[in-house]
Amino acid sequence: MKVLLDSNVLVSALFFEGKERLVLSLVAAGKVRGVFSEYVLKEVVDVVDAKFSGLPSTPVWRAWRASQRT
Repeated sequence: MKVLLDSNVLVSALFFEGKERLVLSLVAAGKVRGVFSEYVLKEVVDVVDAKFSGLPSTPVWRAWRASQRT
């Protein structure tokens, strides 16, 4: 099954527990296939940098950022 992920779902999954995090964990476990564009990824980084820069980063966000550097 493919799941289209938008920036709102990804940001929520990275910083808050809930259904969005569950969806992202299913993608990470390979149980569903997450589909998103490069534009969505850029938007996630921009939103997080603008709105969450003063908050301590979560392990999920640190892993996300590390994966974007490669």
